[in-house]
Amino acid sequence: MTDVIDIVRRGRRCEGKKGQAAVEFYTFLSLFIFMFGYVSYTFLTQSSLIASQMRQEVGNEVASSYANMINLAVSGGDGFYGSFRIPSKKVMDTSYRVNITSNVLGVFVTANGRDYVFIKPTTASSVSGVTSFTSDAVDCLCLRNMNGTINISVSNSYPCCPTS
Repeated sequence: MTDVIDIVRRGRRCEGKKGQAAVEFYTFLSLFIFMFGYVSYTFLTQSSLIASQMRQEVGNEVASSYANMINLAVSGGDGFYGSFRIPSKKVMDTSYRVNITSNVLGVFVTANGRDYVFIKPTTASSVSGVTSFTSDAVDCLCLRNMNGTINISVSNSYPCCPTS
């Protein structure tokens, strides 16, 4: 009889331990799920911030490259001509639009519903020809300095300036 009582007592002790183990398991599981969610949220927030900073840096670089092309044509003097490859077809997987006016060059990028504008000064007092184009439609820029006016033409092949 005492053996049966011992077995029943041990069984009841095990049942109490099983409930405690289940509570501990679900407590640890919820803690790990919470930590995973927090780490995932932090990662996603940081990655979008880094992508925005990279877009800013690449956009500034592209705008500076275009401005440097125009400034080179101005400093080359009357009669200068040159073919230039566009610096990049895309800024962070997005094509962009370039607008060139006298003394100002603008690169406009629209990505993820946001507009990014990169403005660079140029030394050109006057520009003519193609002053607005999109990056995915152009491979080459031909810049000519004619009496201080920078004439811009675009092409899909390099070199784009005729030699004669």
